[in-house]
Amino acid sequence: MKNHSTLSLYIKELAGNKNQLQAEIERLILKYQVQVVGNGYIDMIVLRSNALALISDLTQINICVNVLSWWCLCTPESQATLGCPHGMGGPTNKFGVGWFSELGGPYFDLKDLGIDFEALSISQSEFVEGCNRIVSDYLENDFEQERFFTGCLHPGLWLLVPDEWRRSNN
Repeated sequence: MKNHSTLSLYIKELAGNKNQLQAEIERLILKYQVQVVGNGYIDMIVLRSNALALISDLTQINICVNVLSWWCLCTPESQATLGCPHGMGGPTNKFGVGWFSELGGPYFDLKDLGIDFEALSISQSEFVEGCNRIVSDYLENDFEQERFFTGCLHPGLWLLVPDEWRRSNN
């Protein structure tokens, strides 16, 4: 019998529960006022003040966050006080004032930490909890120490879900 990595089992489990899990993710998108760029589950912009709670709720439904991108929330106030925008372009903030401007890097990617998703052989819940704990710890303890940090930056969460998953209610 062939051994399957935790990642392949995780993706297979998600694919088998697609409708239920996507409905749960959509509920969390509304609950935390997530601005999703595109029609997938990457660059899900969330205010820093909501990010840790969102990641905690994603952990509860067994969804892994594996990458963070950075988005400047450009408002008249941040333009005056922080020199925004700090990135390229992006969507209008549909939950408040301003618009988001994508930094375009650097990204916080778990693979850059040497985590080999293909070689992991742990339970799926340990996998999700471990990955999301690393991402949460970074946001809580290290992000504001980064040389590129400025107070207008908010994370774009990249969910580790099957590549073919698309949002139906964007």
